Amino acid sequence: MIPFSLFGGTLRFEAMPPLEIRALELSPAGFTARLPKAYPAPAGLTLRFYSPAGDLTEVFEPERFASSVIAAERFFTLRRFDVPDLRYRRLAAALSREYLRYIDLRLSLDDAPFTRAMTGGYPESEDDFGAPQPALPDLSGFSEVGALLYNNGLRQRFLTEDPRPGLTHIYIGNDTCPLLFPTPDEAKALLTRVSALGLGAVFVLAPIPESLLDRTLADLDAILAFAETNGTRIGLELNDAGTLGWCRERFGGSADIYAGTMLHKETKDCRAKYLKGAPEPMPDRSESAVYLPWYRTNTASFCTLAARIETGSRGEQRRMTDCPGYCERNAFVYPRHLEMISRGNSLYGLLRKTPEGLSGRAVLNL
Repeated sequence: MIPFSLFGGTLRFEAMPPLEIRALELSPAGFTARLPKAYPAPAGLTLRFYSPAGDLTEVFEPERFASSVIAAERFFTLRRFDVPDLRYRRLAAALSREYLRYIDLRLSLDDAPFTRAMTGGYPESEDDFGAPQPALPDLSGFSEVGALLYNNGLRQRFLTEDPRPGLTHIYIGNDTCPLLFPTPDEAKALLTRVSALGLGAVFVLAPIPESLLDRTLADLDAILAFAETNGTRIGLELNDAGTLGWCRERFGGSADIYAGTMLHKETKDCRAKYLKGAPEPMPDRSESAVYLPWYRTNTASFCTLAARIETGSRGEQRRMTDCPGYCERNAFVYPRHLEMISRGNSLYGLLRKTPEGLSGRAVLNL
């Protein structure tokens, strides 16, 4: 079957709704496609071509075509479409050459030729790998600014160093790894510091596995009791629907409850700029804030970094029930031109320019 992103079509009928089709085979003379058995011969045809070399989609209706049934099964018919249109023949021949070249590159044991062909470059030495250095994003459109303390190292620095000027909130925790949530004693020390600085506090929780539910619930009870005793109302940002539900039921009266970034799904990847029709990357957003300048591209259910350190293979992953803090000192590195980093079980891309029209609260996840 030819991928729909390379070639596809829409059939039109006199008495039935239009039908999108994929080609099973393709040649400059025509193509074959499978149709539900109830559909008759089409009255019209629209074709879509994608050129991998030129990143170009062409959509047109051939002046002439003919279709015939070449096989019939219980639920579908296999139709042959003969298209004597010169434009079709030119595009089909070009696509066939590009697709065969793509397959040949993918079958190669060397990644370099494929990467050069798809992205226009390939790292040649260790100097071509590394983490980009982000500049402070434009925060002029925001009325409030927070800072995310996503690991223990950042939290210890916050306890001993003056925070960045202009902050209104401190976000404490990690939205992808539950083991990076502070203990009750650590949280109490952080809340004491936050109160002394006159800042607001929001605790960020990752999706919680069932094995950690009881412990997490007990930790939240202790943290909220301490906050209430000190007259501080905190926020909780939850990143799975189950935790969000029971936190709203249990803590809704004593804390501000927000859906987190993991519940805001978007298609975005710093590597996608090399793909056809890739959307512009957007920042991670929660119900309480916009996160800048790093945006998450994907998260592994289990920690790939721990697997690589413990077993030598990223594929040998397991659910982590405890961790010595591998991500405090280790990270995967990627080609510099991708402008991406890894943090524990997640990958992030760098947003160089703050999109227009954003307002409310920004959270720096530097």
